Amino acid sequence: MSSYDLTVVNMALATLQKAPADSLENPTSSYERWAVLLFDEAREAALVAWWFPEVRARKLLEASAREADALEFGQGKRYRVPEDCLKVHRVGKTQTGGWTREGDFIITEATAAIQVHYYRNIPSEDCGPLLRRLIAAQLAVDIARAVSDSGAAMDRAQRSYDRAWAAAAGAAGEQAGFENQRDIGSEEMARAGVGYGRFSAVDRSRG
Repeated sequence: MSSYDLTVVNMALATLQKAPADSLENPTSSYERWAVLLFDEAREAALVAWWFPEVRARKLLEASAREADALEFGQGKRYRVPEDCLKVHRVGKTQTGGWTREGDFIITEATAAIQVHYYRNIPSEDCGPLLRRLIAAQLAVDIARAVSDSGAAMDRAQRSYDRAWAAAAGAAGEQAGFENQRDIGSEEMARAGVGYGRFSAVDRSRG
């Protein structure tokens, strides 16, 4: 784990009122051990919590040789998603506008390459400070549930998550404008802490 990862873990531990870790190579407490175990999942969950500038990517995809098996797309084709794709945001250049994801493929009707907008998987060092704070807040929620499910610890972690999410989403909106709510969501939604398809950090930690 990188020095950025250690910083994120220590922000999560601070939220839970625990001492910072000197290293993650040899965890010395149950909180540190859970932090190491849950870190990657918490990071990926935070990355798809909003359409953040750091995670936005788009790519033209060519169809694979194999035709789709999906019955809802009679002439459908299979398009393999990029290797760094965590979640597909939207798909363009299709014939009908309809698409679905099945495993590592997008299934849709198209006559040529499609354009996919997606959330990419990035390391902590590629995240801005507000997004790293969100990862730390998500990690704090996950650790609190794993270690004790303490009401006080969970409430503290959830409040931290709500503040971090509102700050990160608000900053994301400022860098993208609000013309297309399908892409970003409104400024009012960002500042109210409500996003399209968003679940609370507690619900997400439950799976």
